[in-house]
Amino acid sequence: ALKEYDIGNADAWLIYKTWGEKALPTIKEHPYRLTSIRGISFAKADRVALSMNVDKDSRQRVLAGIRHVLSEAEDEGHTRLDWGVTRYRASKLLGIDPETVSETMISAVADDILAGYKIDEKAWVANKSMYDAEVRIAERIADIMVSAPPWEETPWTMPDGMDYSPSQRAAIQNAVTSKFMVMTGGPGTGKTTVTRSIIDILENQFNANVLLCAPTGRAAKRLSEATGRDASTIHMMLNYNPQQGFMYDAMNPLQCDAVVVDEASMLDTRLMRSVLNAIPNHAMVLLVGDADQLPSVGAGNLLHDLINSNRAPVARLTEIHRQAQDSRIITNSHAMNRGEMPVMSEDPDSDFSFHSMEKEGIPEHIVDLVTRVIPQTQGIDPNEVQVLTPMKGYECGTRALNVRLQEKINPPATEKPETHHGDAVYRLHDRVMQTRNDYKNNVFNGDMGKVIAVNPDEKLVTVQFDGHDRPVEIAGTQLDQLLHAYAVTVHKSQGSEYKAVVIPATTSHYVMLNRNLYYTAVTRGKKQVHMVGQPEAVRIAVSREGQARHTGLQLQLHGMLDPIQNASSTDDIPQAGVRAGRMNTP
Repeated sequence: ALKEYDIGNADAWLIYKTWGEKALPTIKEHPYRLTSIRGISFAKADRVALSMNVDKDSRQRVLAGIRHVLSEAEDEGHTRLDWGVTRYRASKLLGIDPETVSETMISAVADDILAGYKIDEKAWVANKSMYDAEVRIAERIADIMVSAPPWEETPWTMPDGMDYSPSQRAAIQNAVTSKFMVMTGGPGTGKTTVTRSIIDILENQFNANVLLCAPTGRAAKRLSEATGRDASTIHMMLNYNPQQGFMYDAMNPLQCDAVVVDEASMLDTRLMRSVLNAIPNHAMVLLVGDADQLPSVGAGNLLHDLINSNRAPVARLTEIHRQAQDSRIITNSHAMNRGEMPVMSEDPDSDFSFHSMEKEGIPEHIVDLVTRVIPQTQGIDPNEVQVLTPMKGYECGTRALNVRLQEKINPPATEKPETHHGDAVYRLHDRVMQTRNDYKNNVFNGDMGKVIAVNPDEKLVTVQFDGHDRPVEIAGTQLDQLLHAYAVTVHKSQGSEYKAVVIPATTSHYVMLNRNLYYTAVTRGKKQVHMVGQPEAVRIAVSREGQARHTGLQLQLHGMLDPIQNASSTDDIPQAGVRAGRMNTP
């Protein structure tokens, strides 16, 4: 029956797997719901809708197109989009008059389906769920901060035996006396030391029940190792259920006196809302992270917005520890963060080295570093060397480098069973990464592991993920969620640390070259960082800040948004300048 609407066999299987016998009635009622199924694009859903004689200018189609444009903006990290840009992009996507788009946007805002608001007489629009999430975050922070911590009158002292810097001492003082605090600082400034000290005071001097969490499994494991206490992913702490969502929420809050969230730069808007919803009003919240790292993969710029809003206490750790001052990894990362070039030593024994060459020689040199030079000079196993690259594409992207590295580190052999999936070959002992959240097996996007068994006949791969007690079996189409991890993108490395890191520097990745990205990559290395390629690429990167994200949280925290109400025509909407569909910074 689905073939009648130009739906191919592969898509039909995805649809049936999702909706079963309700597939056809669901599509007939609202064909654009197809876009909720991973792998089915808006273009495919639109083709189905038009084949069902949905009118090109119908409200259903226009609203679906607007929502798709806003969702694409969320994929770029934005929580709001310029009204004029939205109108332009949607009209181009749908092939209809911009005025029709604007009229639909006005009616959707009036019906509370979309959120529209003005900032300095400039109009913006957002998906209602995203707008509501920012509103809720602002409300919850205000609710938490309105009262004093339950231990306000309890005398306390700094932990003995520690030589704290002035900014560290101030951070501890602020955390103990605040209900909500952000602590930020670069590598070598002692975030871990201060976090551990704050937890010690809360637990040992105030008898507080403290929960520790982080956005990813690797980050949670690092937090646990650093503090000597149990730490979990946020999803585990909130007891996520795929059918029902987070079990801990506003109606069923966590039983705790304080919550510490590490690697808070990775928090996106929707996840932050869920965290704050589950925290009781009496509890204290501490967010710890490096605001200069890449922002979250999901929409929003939480840590940056909270720090710049001046609505909550912020502790900035600024002094680099004496022992850290001898590390070129740390001194170079801070230099790059200031927009300066790193010290480019070519000494492979140095903890930070730069191997200068033209782009044609970069891939081969990376493979040689990973498989021969670093193991021979540093005694670090090739499987403990992580290649971090800005992009998936080009010769120095993850796709091409993973093929080269797999061939050298884990070549085919008769005693190593393997199975093919698309262009990928999964082989016994391969390093792999999960790319989607699998709540059934408690494995999350970004988790890395090792292939411990392969059944070619069943196209089944068994993976032992780092920090997990039990292996996970992945078969058939589920192999879509698995990638090789000899080389990963810098974005996927957030919250992780590696013994040695190798980073290509090439102008082929020009569109991604920025300060935040290389700063994040360099700070993933614990013992060694090797940059390979063109100095010009590094010069470009350190001179450029990352793309600004358009978010509403700061304005929500200050109550500065002016909702668009009772607009009867596009004449009532302030029109921002639009050029080729690009957003103008407010």
